[in-house]
Amino acid sequence: MRRVLMVVCALAMPAAGVLAFASTSSAATFTGVTCTKLSGTFNPTAESASGKLTGCTKSYTGDSGTFSGALATESGTTKWANKGVTTFEDLTGTASSGCPGSDLTYVITGTVEKSTGKAKGITKGSDLSATLCINVTKSTVTLEKKTKFEIEPAVSS
Repeated sequence: MRRVLMVVCALAMPAAGVLAFASTSSAATFTGVTCTKLSGTFNPTAESASGKLTGCTKSYTGDSGTFSGALATESGTTKWANKGVTTFEDLTGTASSGCPGSDLTYVITGTVEKSTGKAKGITKGSDLSATLCINVTKSTVTLEKKTKFEIEPAVSS
């Protein structure tokens, strides 16, 4: 009987290890960040913008952050309320439509280069997208209505 019990325990230990590993890795899986509001200023000469993001996924960001980015350098940075920082590369802007009045509409895309501090769960290679409305007269930038600033996990091939 003792021998059977030892065999059952020996077989159960690897399974317990697999379960523990599975639960650890799923907790560390990046699921994405969304922010529901973006407001800031736009510099048409430098083709750059800066401002504030709010209504963000709290677990990765602390609920808000400040951003700056420039199409000329194809880079940007977001400093999150939780003291984390995410940097972006390969920023591009494509003219689109959807913003009200004479506002310019741009779909911004990019890739996460690095995240540090409490934002380090935002993984390298994740995809950034946002549809921005730029009011050239007022030099302001906002999200297009019913859209979000999103960072989505990179799709592995």
